[in-house]
Amino acid sequence: MKPVLKIFKDQISVETVDDLSSRSEGVEAVNLRQEIDEATQHQRQVISLQGIEDKFETLAATWQYTNENISSIDKLVLDPAYQELIGMGKDVLPFIFRKLNYEPDHWFWALRAITGVDPVKKKDRGNLVAMTQTWLEWAKQYEYIR
Repeated sequence: MKPVLKIFKDQISVETVDDLSSRSEGVEAVNLRQEIDEATQHQRQVISLQGIEDKFETLAATWQYTNENISSIDKLVLDPAYQELIGMGKDVLPFIFRKLNYEPDHWFWALRAITGVDPVKKKDRGNLVAMTQTWLEWAKQYEYIR
């Protein structure tokens, strides 16, 4: 049984869905069960997203620390932490864009690998600021950021 926390004035009680259902009409009981299931699903998604963000932050910090003095793009993007970030897929895009918005860095390879697109114009390649601006505009267009 899933417990349900009920608060009435200064009283708190925990009841199961079945306890509540037995006192409710049929449709109301079904609606109540659906609301509880949706709330539970949302909570799981929030917890899952928090775990993804924590993992992203750890991998990003590792990548940035171990490569702070490396100028070779090949070495930067072939780093195991960077590759693992790419492997996390679209779930990490909001976190990459947040970092990119805060401080331009070489996230472009990962963005291309994850999204399958490259909005950067040929004339802007190699220009970190222009590439960053282009990707941030793309992120706004596709609602990864506001």
